[in-house]
Amino acid sequence: MRFREQLDALHASQGGAAWRRISRLQLTARIVGLNGEELFEGILDLSREPLFPRLWAAENEPTRREYHAELVRLLHNYLASIKTLVDHTRQVIREDYRGHAIAAEFKARLETDIANSALVGFVHDLRNFALHVGLPPTVLRLTISNSSATPESRLILRLSPLKRWNGWSKRGRAHLHSFAADPVVYDVLKEYDAVIRAFHEWLLHRLHVEHDVAIEEYLRSLQVLVPSATHPKPSP
Repeated sequence: MRFREQLDALHASQGGAAWRRISRLQLTARIVGLNGEELFEGILDLSREPLFPRLWAAENEPTRREYHAELVRLLHNYLASIKTLVDHTRQVIREDYRGHAIAAEFKARLETDIANSALVGFVHDLRNFALHVGLPPTVLRLTISNSSATPESRLILRLSPLKRWNGWSKRGRAHLHSFAADPVVYDVLKEYDAVIRAFHEWLLHRLHVEHDVAIEEYLRSLQVLVPSATHPKPSP
């Protein structure tokens, strides 16, 4: 068998297919993670030196508007990428694990952690709003919390425009009406991010357990066939 045929056969092996599948999911999850980190750090910077005093100086309203616009951009990127991760994950389960125990475990975990969560429904609906209706209605607000007398800058989600939208799911609308006041974007999305991160860490770990031996064999054989190749094993 010629080299090209050997290489194609190796890539088509169970281990090669699993390596590519897991690597693609990890890349999508990394994009979501980086978008989230940029957004959350950008929001936290609102109350940090040196940005905080510059934002709220009377003469710096243009700076405040510009920074608000940047946060809206980061918010849009994060919301768009979470649906990408949802769709990529569903595609992998549907195409590669139909009838497999992993698909049944995925469905059970999805129903427990995701499908019944009003918070997840709200954020996914907010994503639909952001991509198909308009940018999420937000405002920068200077607040003083009950636990501290120190003023803080916060990115606030305005509920009144959202309540006029007819595209809410039952779960999303329930969560929308659970807020006593306009919520803090950071608080809502950090809670959501923890749920989604835990779910995908479970899935990636489960895929590693399922394919660990096959991936090890694939990478070993690839190293023999192409000694100069660098194909790191996806980390759980």
